[in-house]
Amino acid sequence: MDTLDVTDRHYDKKYQDMQNRLYDFYDEIEVVEEQITELESHIANIKEEKISGENVYLFLHYYGTMYKKFTDVEKKRFLNTFIKSIEIFKEEQPNGRLLKCINFKFHVFYDGDENVTHICWDKETTVECVALLEKQA
Repeated sequence: MDTLDVTDRHYDKKYQDMQNRLYDFYDEIEVVEEQITELESHIANIKEEKISGENVYLFLHYYGTMYKKFTDVEKKRFLNTFIKSIEIFKEEQPNGRLLKCINFKFHVFYDGDENVTHICWDKETTVECVALLEKQA
């Protein structure tokens, strides 16, 4: 814009055209900066919830000794690093179970399967068998 010739008969049109382009560039820059801010926030949230193998090892190493010393708030924070959500039955079940489902933030090994992300007992059925044993002489 500084190189425009003021004596040019199209000076005003050229100046306005460059001014409009400049405003459009500023609008694009603003959109990109907002997207960068959103992505940085998203990345920070992912990093907060990420549990590395090293962190899990350290948690488990100190679990036995430190968990007993934790306050209730610290226990809740500790468990929140592993558990996404817990569902509880409205009433205690005949078998005494209170937990309906546990959703983990990562895969766990359960019942022979290493890709389990949740464990549910709401549809679990059990069969009891009573057998009479007699001693034969």
